[in-house]
Amino acid sequence: MTKEQQVNEIAKKIGMVLVDSGTRMIQSAFHLTPVKVSGSEINDIVRHYFPSINITHLDGYYYLLPLAQWKELIRVDWTDTKKWILDARDCDNFSNAFASNMSIFYECNSAGLVYGKFYKGMNNFVGYHYWNIIITAEKEIWFFEPSSDKLTEAKYQGGVLLIGGNKYEVVSMRFG
Repeated sequence: MTKEQQVNEIAKKIGMVLVDSGTRMIQSAFHLTPVKVSGSEINDIVRHYFPSINITHLDGYYYLLPLAQWKELIRVDWTDTKKWILDARDCDNFSNAFASNMSIFYECNSAGLVYGKFYKGMNNFVGYHYWNIIITAEKEIWFFEPSSDKLTEAKYQGGVLLIGGNKYEVVSMRFG
């Protein structure tokens, strides 16, 4: 093994130790109070707002957090600090990363992925888009744009879902 390869191996080991140590430190800094619910309970919450949406579950149970705790996790999450790169790191990658980080680092798997249509304003269709849905322990639905850290309660105006003044049309959701 060359000197450079040895240095790289040491750097990899140190990096992994730091990641593991950092994960334990940040977990212990939060006093999370997850509430365990079934996939069917998630469906009941979502169906109240979206009666005919296709929902996929990858897990049988989900761990919900109070909104205040979600806000704290969002505040320290690093997903929004990454540069947006077309196809390599765009909306689907950001929403997957956020949901995965919440599960891996905090054992909270109730940040789902939403796929749908995105409009600038009400009528200017931009394209298809991924973002996150967060089900809180209060059984509320919040939508989250992980690339910008924008968290918005699911609200309708005249039958239209608006997030930050823009129209969104939900096509499907995936949890787990």
